[in-house]
Amino acid sequence: MEFACVATKPVVLWFRRDLRLNDNPALYHAVATGRPILPVFILDRDPDRPAGAASLWWLDKSLRALDDSLRERGSRLILRRGDSLTQLQSLIEDTGADALFMNRLFEPAAFARDAEIAHELKSAGVDCRGFNGSLLARPGAVLNGSDAPYKVFTPFMKALLATAEPPPPTTAPRRIATPDAVQTESIDDWRLHPTRSDWSKGFDWTPGEAGADAALSDFLAQGLKTYAKGRDHPALPTTSRLSPHLHWARSVPGVRPSGREARRTRARSRRARRTSSSRNWAGATSRPICSTISPPSPTGPSARNTNPCPGAAIPRVWRPGSAAAPAIRWWTPACVNCGRPAGCTTGCGWSSPPSWSNIC
Repeated sequence: MEFACVATKPVVLWFRRDLRLNDNPALYHAVATGRPILPVFILDRDPDRPAGAASLWWLDKSLRALDDSLRERGSRLILRRGDSLTQLQSLIEDTGADALFMNRLFEPAAFARDAEIAHELKSAGVDCRGFNGSLLARPGAVLNGSDAPYKVFTPFMKALLATAEPPPPTTAPRRIATPDAVQTESIDDWRLHPTRSDWSKGFDWTPGEAGADAALSDFLAQGLKTYAKGRDHPALPTTSRLSPHLHWARSVPGVRPSGREARRTRARSRRARRTSSSRNWAGATSRPICSTISPPSPTGPSARNTNPCPGAAIPRVWRPGSAAAPAIRWWTPACVNCGRPAGCTTGCGWSSPPSWSNIC
């Protein structure tokens, strides 16, 4: 209630799977208002598809990295837990905010939920603005000659590359003004990091923007030139290892070279396009190319791909602490073609074992 008399009302910036400051259109437009910003992340558990322990480990590290980046700019990450609409309404009531900025989620269930939330908030006088911060093309933007969605990937990719233009890059703001007296939870209380048995010891992953930048730079410099063959050998460091970054950040913002490095990068890309790598790794884009959205039909692709083995027990060999667990740990984020038949669906969401290694 302390903000009710503030002349400039704050703007709520709702982080979800866009845990980054660079190349973040919702953040860019929120800062452009010149008003105080309330960066918030809400831990809203999905009972139909609960996040696995490995995904929660990644989320824990990503949120901490994001909070550190915000604090460097005079801001901080506000943490709330519970139903998203309820928590947003509470934050708006407590602070007097009258605007909500967010990057859209295009999965059918998330899209429908966001529409309901926007409807409820708009009816209460809150200005809700959504941006495309994750895809080169929105679902339905690239159609075939019959004005229907493509069903085969290669023609779709050709049409996309012929028409889509990457959005202009934006850099993280130097300063973000955030009011101090806003209630937040402690991330330590969420217990996202494994405690009973810390199977994450020895992980060579670095969640957050810095880790994404490093992974993409390493892949462009080394892995891309051998990807055509190396992608079939998941034990080799020839894949990009970007899947978990793309899931939780939906963008890899840092690699935008200039000058001599830009010329080198373009030369590497031209050489890569002459090989079969270009058919399998469609260029070094900083965003996912598209979103695969299937109709919610019980007989359609979504029914076949969502969970092929509902209720199936987790194989003992795949459980954390077993001999095969390290393979599952790196296999899921790498998500190479030869690993997909073992459980990775077309949506890059593991069906087995869902209770632990559901990262991407």
